[in-house]
Amino acid sequence: MEVQAVIRSARVSTKKVVPLMRRIQGLPALQAQAVLAALPSKTARLVSKTLASALANAEHIRNDLTTQKLQDKITELQQRVAILGDVEQPNTRTRRRRRQSEGDLAHFQEFASSNRKLAPQHLRVKVAQAGQGTPLRRWMTRARGGADTILKRTSHLRIVLTDE
Repeated sequence: MEVQAVIRSARVSTKKVVPLMRRIQGLPALQAQAVLAALPSKTARLVSKTLASALANAEHIRNDLTTQKLQDKITELQQRVAILGDVEQPNTRTRRRRRQSEGDLAHFQEFASSNRKLAPQHLRVKVAQAGQGTPLRRWMTRARGGADTILKRTSHLRIVLTDE
């Protein structure tokens, strides 16, 4: 099963984050956390926060889904997929809901059959991405009443953990 965490509009340039994300991709989550803790940069702290959030999301799912709740959720999703599959003339929204429900059902069935159950020692960093966010635009005065644009760049950080 996969768990993700996203931080949007982090005040750091994508150019500075991407090498660090490449460095931790594919590592076990606890080892990636140790690598980030050893680096003294602002970028490492932001990526470490994102990783900690993903680990907390995994822990929340692990604690929240008891066996009974998991079976109830799987049954509910099976019924939803059956109902959405019986629609004679499905529109785009119905097809999208059915596809989403099928994906959720597959995730929950995978979690039910897994013996690892999102334990932190079994999690790996599957995806570590940094995308460009909306830059903040600032102005600086120049000669003869002119102005120059200063772009303060931002990033969107995304980390996906998996127990496979």
